[in-house]
Amino acid sequence: MRVIKNYNASPTLPCGAYGFGQAEDYLVNVSASSACAGTPTPGNTITSNANPCSGTSFTLSLQNATLGTGVTYQWQSADDAGFTLNLTAMGTNATQVTSQTAPKYYRCTVTCPAGAPTDGTSTEVLVNVNTDLCFCAPYPVSQATVSGDEDLSNVTVGGMNNTSNCITAAGGAGSILQRYSNFVGIVAGPIQAQGDVVSFSLTQTSCGGDYGHGMQLYVDWNQDGDFLDVDEQVYNQPVQGTGTETVTGSFTVPYTALLGSTRMRAVVAEVVFPTVTNYAQTTFGWGETEDYCFTVTAGSGCAGTPTPGNTLTSNANPCSGANFTLSLQNSTPGSNTTYQWESADDAAFSVNFTALGTNPTQVTSQTTAKYYRCIVSCPTAVPTDGISTEVLVTVNTDNCACLAYPASVAVFTGDEDLSNVTVGSMNNTSDCFTVAPGAGSVLERYANYVGSVTGPTQAQGDIVSFSLTQTSCGGSYGNGMQLYVDWNQDGDFLDVDEQVYTQPAGATGDHTETGTFSVPISATLGSTRMRAVVVEGAFPDPTNYSVVGIIGAKRKTIALRLRSVSACTGTPAPGNTIASVANACSAANFTLSLQNPTSGLGVTYQWESADDAGFTVNQTNLGTASTQVTSQATAKYYRCTVTCPTFAVGVSNPILVSMAGACQCAVYCAVTNNGDGACINTVQINTLNSTSAACVANPGYTLRSETTNLSRGLTYPITVTTINDVIYGGAIVSVWFDWDNSGTFDAGEWFQPNTTGFTGTINVPVPVTANLGTTRMRVRTRGAGNPNAATDGCTATFGSGTCEDFCITIDPLPSCLPPSGLTAVANNTTSGTVTWNTTIGETYDVEVRSSGAPGSGPGGLDDSGTALAGPTFNATGLTPTTNYLAYVRTDCGTPPLSSWSAGLPFRTGVCEASVNFPGGLNDFNITPVSLRTSTTHPLHWWV
Repeated sequence: MRVIKNYNASPTLPCGAYGFGQAEDYLVNVSASSACAGTPTPGNTITSNANPCSGTSFTLSLQNATLGTGVTYQWQSADDAGFTLNLTAMGTNATQVTSQTAPKYYRCTVTCPAGAPTDGTSTEVLVNVNTDLCFCAPYPVSQATVSGDEDLSNVTVGGMNNTSNCITAAGGAGSILQRYSNFVGIVAGPIQAQGDVVSFSLTQTSCGGDYGHGMQLYVDWNQDGDFLDVDEQVYNQPVQGTGTETVTGSFTVPYTALLGSTRMRAVVAEVVFPTVTNYAQTTFGWGETEDYCFTVTAGSGCAGTPTPGNTLTSNANPCSGANFTLSLQNSTPGSNTTYQWESADDAAFSVNFTALGTNPTQVTSQTTAKYYRCIVSCPTAVPTDGISTEVLVTVNTDNCACLAYPASVAVFTGDEDLSNVTVGSMNNTSDCFTVAPGAGSVLERYANYVGSVTGPTQAQGDIVSFSLTQTSCGGSYGNGMQLYVDWNQDGDFLDVDEQVYTQPAGATGDHTETGTFSVPISATLGSTRMRAVVVEGAFPDPTNYSVVGIIGAKRKTIALRLRSVSACTGTPAPGNTIASVANACSAANFTLSLQNPTSGLGVTYQWESADDAGFTVNQTNLGTASTQVTSQATAKYYRCTVTCPTFAVGVSNPILVSMAGACQCAVYCAVTNNGDGACINTVQINTLNSTSAACVANPGYTLRSETTNLSRGLTYPITVTTINDVIYGGAIVSVWFDWDNSGTFDAGEWFQPNTTGFTGTINVPVPVTANLGTTRMRVRTRGAGNPNAATDGCTATFGSGTCEDFCITIDPLPSCLPPSGLTAVANNTTSGTVTWNTTIGETYDVEVRSSGAPGSGPGGLDDSGTALAGPTFNATGLTPTTNYLAYVRTDCGTPPLSSWSAGLPFRTGVCEASVNFPGGLNDFNITPVSLRTSTTHPLHWWV
């Protein structure tokens, strides 16, 4: 036996020559072993893993060794301990490596030829199959490629708090010190229910250098073995971090999260933040990834009819085939809530109706415009279903936005950066700290301004001026700039004339390059892509950096829009004539335009008006611009003749602009609301139901087209909701009715449905002296806590909110009236009774609502009855300690229905309780009774 010691290196040759060290030889005697003797007693069968994942190898061995020569082994497996089901002979070695997809029993028969008897069989062992996906799913590799620098020293999620350091590797499979820590099965992960809001903190402590970094946190909610689904990134650090730091936050466990154990992954990466890169799915340079198990338990069920609100889309005009995400305005909490998304070609969902997915959100794509909605169901509610308001998603046909252009992204951040790009009328400035808003943008590497910056508009043959400015975001090295335009709209910048500028000589440090280029006469009309590039390298350079990248080059691209025009060709097809108003006030200006623009140079226009659609009565020539501003004193028809230089003529389809009514044209005081929060969302009174989906910018005023009829002597509830914003946390709402048609909003005509929060209802009695016919109603909002009172209908300026006017009609007192003598009383915590006076031959409808106007649909409707003989309705299934309004209307037969009565308020009681006060002879009990409120009694405790 030879032993060699070599200086500063491992010896590799037993007979080689080494500069320093020593060799020693020893004599070892090897003797023959004796034959085995006696009956083997192998004892228990031992497994290296009693609960391996399906398909994972494990090793079988024996408790006792059998010494001597001539020993043989036969391993066996079976589905039962008696080894009668699916008995399988395995290997013949002293140990056995195997795997399985179902639980199995294992044993080994050990044979000694000289024994009597010769065989001994080990006691069987049952090896199960681990079905825990957190342990067994093949999750993608996410780890640092280099040790040192950033490291996660603490991960706290819910009830789990785990601290680690830079010198101790985690105990889980695959762990690499300072690069990847697998705590699966070692640290007890958090246990949370569906719907829980979970707090977390992530702490980064350096194991070396101190550089910019960011942290991310992921949970595999659908247990599919990755972190790619839209809701699985529960935290992404919004700003760059440096040094030791702790970030905190919270996330919500989705109600759709699968029950059981799943993987949670925390990451710190030494990269530029903010970032759109998913570092749970990839490797990175410095940093660390840590894995844990997260257990999801069942959440509570839903309650009440869902009110999903509007259907929302992440992109209202996506490119053909591009994915976008549908979601809902309002969430419906509950583990048993179900969803059914639908699409169709029409808003009635009758043409090409298609059922989509059943998740709370829906990722889809389309090649033609579609309507989308979702049916949300709560199986315990009555009714069970709520349907979201449909949304129309159109198809973007803009080649600039939708063609798949090649990537041109710098490999590294820092150094050269484009700080200004000016082309024609477009002037865009950027910096080293702000990521561009377009898809794929990476700070200091690629900036996509398509759709966010208005690019230049130029005609074929134009000479276009430009300037490109380079400003360093780090070092200062030799560089050059290039500019490209995709003239033929083929999705690249490879054609011979599409490089419109390349820097003729290299420059160092910050500098600006200027010049001009010509738009080719052959350039395809419409929107196309323009790309500017700065590259750290030697110039002049023949390389096309718009479509190709070089490792180590510093570059950044900007994508913008360019539109070209040429002489018009063919026969114009202007389509419909469009008017900015359908009904014009006398002498008030409005604008006429065309459905289809006619592209090209040399187009001429001739607008006309007439009293008839044939343009034979009082035909008059108007202007010759592409649009026409005009006014009228009587209803008129309008059209436009569009001509190309080749004398090809197209005539737009006429439009009739009628005369507006006195209410629309009355001159009421002008007001201004900034529209920066507390904005009107819905207005509901009688049959009027108006919705504004977003704030209206300054002056924040709209004259709405929705209308309704109100009758003298009746009372109507008006409900106003405001958009739930994070600016004011609520609104103060005022409503005025110009009962006397005086053109002013008087203090006596004022009502206030709300002073805080986001919704309010108030009963409005119509005076018996109100002028018959049309008149104005004004709704004005402002941020809660600000003035908005009886005399503010004409206050010139509010700093927040919006204002909407409506034209309504005042009718005489109707023959069919709402019932009289209404009362509403809570019976207990979950029911109430509504009573009224009845008339022979009439039936009645009742609604009990926690929100919403009567007749407005299922949102906020808690119980109802129709065609009731009266005079009592018992509302059930109500919620304790909740405010309700009861409404009743009469079905007189002819005319069929009265208006709804004013809302009658009542409040359900609190849960009952009893209290015992022990005190010897003075013991006494307080007997529990219900807490009731009604419209005719003040609030009392009964003891």
